[in-house]
This record gives sequence, C-alpha cells and structure tokens, in this order.
Amino acid sequence: MKRILLLCSVMMMLLSAIAFAEKKIIDIDKLPKDVKEFIGYYFYGDEIYLAEKEKSGDYIVNLKSGIEIKFKWTGEWLYINGNNNKITHNVLPKEVIKTIMSLYPQCAILDTSINDNRYDIKLDNNMNLYIEKNGKLIGRKYEY
Repeated sequence: MKRILLLCSVMMMLLSAIAFAEKKIIDIDKLPKDVKEFIGYYFYGDEIYLAEKEKSGDYIVNLKSGIEIKFKWTGEWLYINGNNNKITHNVLPKEVIKTIMSLYPQCAILDTSINDNRYDIKLDNNMNLYIEKNGKLIGRKYEY
C-alpha cells in the first residue's frame, strides 16, 4: 500500500511539473522575425534545431552546432552559450571587441551574456572578462 501511495505521489509531482513548465517548445516559424534575422546574420549556415518560449515571453533557441541563445521577448539577445563552440565577435559592440582583442587577440569567445550595463564574456583560455558596454574593462577572472 505504501508503494502505491509513493508511486501516486511521484506521478502527481511529475504531472504538476509538466503542467507548470516554465517553457514550451514552439514551431520555428513562430519565432519573431528579429530573432530569425539575428541567427541568419550572425550564425549563417547554422540551423535552428529547437525553439522554446518561456512564460515570460522570452525565447530560447538551440542551433544544430550546439549553440544556445536566449532572447528577450523584444528580440534582443540576453546570452549566447557556445557549448564549447566559438562565437563570432561581431555579436558584441565594437568597443567591447576592441577591448577583448587588445587583451587576448588569439582567444575565441565561448559564452557571453548581457548583465545590466556590462557584458560577461568567457574565452577559450578560461578567462572571464567583465566589460562595460562602452568597452571599459571592469574585471577579469581566471576559471580553473
């Protein structure tokens, strides 16, 4: 009897989790035009593998290469997770690119996100850079 109750409890929790999921898979055609244009321009040749919409209205897009991009409902990107793939520098403002290139010209960007007035950038040499939108370096941290 206890096993049946335990099994029922677990099933109820799983069903609740599914019912109140934070995001749902959507058809690629339902992505906003800005999102599709951004991916087509900066990730030309890569294809959208999966598109999800969160309850907040934000979108998460997974590309066939493994890159994951989160967009605000307005179409602006919030983070780009390369999943060990190189991310083009061109997604960042010119001033931020100049700072990166002056410090680590041979390194590739693996992840980047926008936080308030700064970009958090992870390079392939395990260095994390924190750069304001105007290009000013405000911190760096080596990650083991």
